[in-house]
Amino acid sequence: MQHLAEFLAAISIAHAFHAFGETTNVRTKLQRATDAMNGKALKPYPINIDTRAKALGLGMGILIVITAIAYGILTLIAPSVTSLVWAAVVLILLVEIYNLVALDKYHISIQSVIDHLSKK
Repeated sequence: MQHLAEFLAAISIAHAFHAFGETTNVRTKLQRATDAMNGKALKPYPINIDTRAKALGLGMGILIVITAIAYGILTLIAPSVTSLVWAAVVLILLVEIYNLVALDKYHISIQSVIDHLSKK
Protein backbone atom coordinates (compact mmCIF):
# COMPACT_ATOMS: atom_id res chain seq x y z
CA MET A 1 0.00 0.00 0.00
CA GLN A 2 2.94 2.34 0.70
CA HIS A 3 4.15 2.24 -2.91
CA LEU A 4 0.67 2.84 -4.26
CA ALA A 5 0.26 5.91 -2.01
CA GLU A 6 3.71 7.18 -3.08
CA PHE A 7 2.72 6.70 -6.72
CA LEU A 8 -0.58 8.54 -6.16
CA ALA A 9 1.25 11.47 -4.58
CA ALA A 10 3.86 11.47 -7.37
CA ILE A 11 1.16 11.54 -10.05
CA SER A 12 -0.60 14.41 -8.28
CA ILE A 13 2.70 16.35 -8.22
CA ALA A 14 3.15 15.74 -11.95
CA HIS A 15 -0.46 16.82 -12.50
CA ALA A 16 0.25 20.08 -10.67
CA PHE A 17 3.26 20.81 -12.89
CA HIS A 18 1.18 20.05 -15.98
CA ALA A 19 -1.73 22.23 -14.88
CA PHE A 20 0.50 25.21 -14.09
CA GLY A 21 2.42 24.81 -17.34
CA GLU A 22 -0.63 24.31 -19.51
CA THR A 23 -2.57 27.28 -18.16
CA THR A 24 0.53 29.46 -18.55
CA ASN A 25 0.88 28.26 -22.14
CA VAL A 26 -2.77 29.02 -22.93
CA ARG A 27 -2.48 32.52 -21.48
CA THR A 28 0.76 33.13 -23.43
CA LYS A 29 -0.88 32.08 -26.70
CA LEU A 30 -3.84 34.32 -25.98
CA GLN A 31 -1.52 37.24 -25.29
CA ARG A 32 0.23 36.60 -28.62
CA ALA A 33 -3.14 36.60 -30.41
CA THR A 34 -4.14 39.82 -28.65
CA ASP A 35 -0.82 41.43 -29.61
CA ALA A 36 -1.29 40.39 -33.25
CA MET A 37 -4.85 41.72 -33.19
CA ASN A 38 -3.52 45.06 -31.94
CA GLY A 39 -0.88 45.25 -34.68
CA LYS A 40 2.15 44.40 -32.56
CA ALA A 41 4.92 42.36 -34.13
CA LEU A 42 4.93 38.80 -32.85
CA LYS A 43 8.12 37.52 -31.29
CA PRO A 44 9.08 33.96 -32.14
CA TYR A 45 7.51 31.44 -29.79
CA PRO A 46 10.11 30.17 -27.31
CA ILE A 47 9.56 26.48 -28.11
CA ASN A 48 8.87 25.10 -31.59
CA ILE A 49 6.14 22.54 -31.03
CA ASP A 50 4.35 22.53 -34.35
CA THR A 51 2.71 19.10 -34.42
CA ARG A 52 0.38 17.19 -32.13
CA ALA A 53 2.92 14.37 -31.96
CA LYS A 54 5.57 16.74 -30.57
CA ALA A 55 3.11 18.23 -28.09
CA LEU A 56 1.90 14.84 -26.87
CA GLY A 57 5.41 13.42 -26.77
CA LEU A 58 6.71 16.35 -24.75
CA GLY A 59 3.74 16.20 -22.39
CA MET A 60 4.07 12.46 -21.81
CA GLY A 61 7.82 12.73 -21.40
CA ILE A 62 7.48 15.45 -18.79
CA LEU A 63 4.74 13.48 -17.01
CA ILE A 64 6.95 10.40 -16.81
CA VAL A 65 10.06 12.28 -15.71
CA ILE A 66 8.34 14.36 -13.02
CA THR A 67 6.41 11.33 -11.75
CA ALA A 68 9.60 9.26 -11.58
CA ILE A 69 11.53 11.99 -9.74
CA ALA A 70 8.69 12.64 -7.30
CA TYR A 71 8.20 8.90 -6.72
CA GLY A 72 11.91 8.47 -6.07
CA ILE A 73 11.98 11.30 -3.55
CA LEU A 74 8.82 10.08 -1.83
CA THR A 75 10.23 6.56 -1.64
CA LEU A 76 13.36 7.90 0.04
CA ILE A 77 11.55 9.98 2.65
CA ALA A 78 8.74 7.40 3.06
CA PRO A 79 5.93 9.41 4.66
CA SER A 80 2.99 7.43 6.01
CA VAL A 81 0.27 6.23 3.67
CA THR A 82 -2.25 8.52 5.34
CA SER A 83 0.03 11.54 4.89
CA LEU A 84 0.63 10.71 1.24
CA VAL A 85 -3.07 10.30 0.47
CA TRP A 86 -3.98 13.53 2.26
CA ALA A 87 -1.16 15.39 0.50
CA ALA A 88 -2.35 14.09 -2.87
CA VAL A 89 -5.96 15.06 -2.17
CA VAL A 90 -5.03 18.55 -0.97
CA LEU A 91 -2.70 19.10 -3.93
CA ILE A 92 -5.35 18.02 -6.42
CA LEU A 93 -7.90 20.35 -4.82
CA LEU A 94 -5.45 23.28 -4.88
CA VAL A 95 -4.61 22.62 -8.52
CA GLU A 96 -8.29 22.55 -9.44
CA ILE A 97 -8.89 25.85 -7.63
CA TYR A 98 -5.91 27.32 -9.50
CA ASN A 99 -7.32 26.01 -12.80
CA LEU A 100 -10.71 27.56 -12.09
CA VAL A 101 -9.15 30.97 -11.52
CA ALA A 102 -6.62 30.77 -14.36
CA LEU A 103 -9.11 29.53 -16.92
CA ASP A 104 -11.69 32.09 -15.82
CA LYS A 105 -9.12 34.80 -16.58
CA TYR A 106 -8.57 33.16 -19.97
CA HIS A 107 -12.30 33.16 -20.75
CA ILE A 108 -12.56 36.83 -19.83
CA SER A 109 -9.51 37.75 -21.91
CA ILE A 110 -10.47 35.77 -25.00
CA GLN A 111 -13.83 37.52 -25.20
CA SER A 112 -12.11 40.67 -26.49
CA VAL A 113 -10.50 38.64 -29.28
CA ILE A 114 -13.86 37.07 -30.14
CA ASP A 115 -15.55 40.48 -30.13
CA HIS A 116 -12.82 41.91 -32.40
CA LEU A 117 -13.09 39.04 -34.87
CA SER A 118 -16.89 39.14 -34.94
CA LYS A 119 -16.76 42.79 -36.12
CA LYS A 120 -14.89 41.84 -39.30
